[in-house]
Amino acid sequence: TVIDAGANVGSLSLLAATIVGVSGRVLAVEPHPRIFGFLRQNLALNGAVTVQAENTALGAAQGELCFSDTRSDDQNSVQRSGPGIKVPVTTLDLLAAELAQIALLKIDVEGFEIAVLHGAAGVLSRTACVYCESFEQNLQRLGWSTSDLIGKLEDAGLHVFTGIKAR
Repeated sequence: TVIDAGANVGSLSLLAATIVGVSGRVLAVEPHPRIFGFLRQNLALNGAVTVQAENTALGAAQGELCFSDTRSDDQNSVQRSGPGIKVPVTTLDLLAAELAQIALLKIDVEGFEIAVLHGAAGVLSRTACVYCESFEQNLQRLGWSTSDLIGKLEDAGLHVFTGIKAR
């Protein structure tokens, strides 16, 4: 089982579907409605029947978030204020409650990674590997740092590797 949080148009989801095969499962999560439409089309065009696509943001609690709406599909993100669109948010623990063991959890959510992890304690306890983007400017925009992200992963009992170094 693979979870792709911040799936965008599904490049990683499609690769994961090929690797897990017909007996595996991929959960692709993309909050932006327009980009989610591209994801669904991409999955359909590629016959990715083992991929479950969900149109929601992930965070620390259920609710609603303001999300940017730029034409650059890989740069939309949670906004503290300003123009944008409203998107639903749920926790990874709620969304993936029925998944037993997770081989890979990929998180690329443009600075909102820590909020996703706050809502994923149960998922983290049954995940073998987490692949997480960390871009300091995106994290700082929301009041966090790379050190906060690393600390959250370590608090979950995970060994953190940055580049090629173990921490």
